[in-house]
Amino acid sequence: MSRPIGYLLHHIGILPHMVRGIVLVAVVLGLSDNSLVDAAGALCTGKQSTLQCLKRNFRDLYSSDHDRFFRILFAAEKAATKCDAPAKTVAFLEVAPLIQGSAEVGEYFSEVVEKLSTAKPRCLLDSLARVNDDTRTRIINELRTPTFLDEAVIREVFLRHRADPRYKMIMDLYFSP
Repeated sequence: MSRPIGYLLHHIGILPHMVRGIVLVAVVLGLSDNSLVDAAGALCTGKQSTLQCLKRNFRDLYSSDHDRFFRILFAAEKAATKCDAPAKTVAFLEVAPLIQGSAEVGEYFSEVVEKLSTAKPRCLLDSLARVNDDTRTRIINELRTPTFLDEAVIREVFLRHRADPRYKMIMDLYFSP
């Protein structure tokens, strides 16, 4: 009767040593149990297939598993643009500072944010009020010179919400010279 390799390795005492070796390599490389690597060395798999893992491993995941990278990002976009859980929209927007140098991801992200600004402006503005200054500044700068929508359309959205005191810091940033 054929046995799985893991059973055989465990039975003869090798598997525990292999597991310790893998854990040791992960620790030496600075990989935590939250991150990333499965037994085959793939990033952000299984339960770790999350936006949080993608953000921690942005460059490595993008270069090593383009399909997984975008599956995670698309799932995060879907959750973020529903606007029923502000934390999910905030988490998605916090990808902005990581994009540097990635034209493909930058264009995708710009398109999502530009559409969100016109389709669900309060959702975007509420989320921008909750992100850190760097993220907010990057996103507002992109919205000032949009790639996919006409600047006048986005400007009109900001003008409609300019008087709302909740968005003062966002409006000051958007309308600053």
